[in-house]
Amino acid sequence: MITPIYRDTSYHETEHGTELRREMIVGGRKFFVRSIFSTAEKAKTPTEQMLQIIDSDLEKGSI
Repeated sequence: MITPIYRDTSYHETEHGTELRREMIVGGRKFFVRSIFSTAEKAKTPTEQMLQIIDSDLEKGSI
């Protein structure tokens, strides 16, 4: 897996996996972004998660 690391990102190994912390200022507002990449199991991408929701809704007849 390739993980992009930016100069303003701190990188930590925790019991949950690799944790990246970044502070961003957007439109004058400050945001703290934290991403955790689990080493215990393969994490699903946002696309995989969305497809799972769509499949579930299709099975229920919601769509």
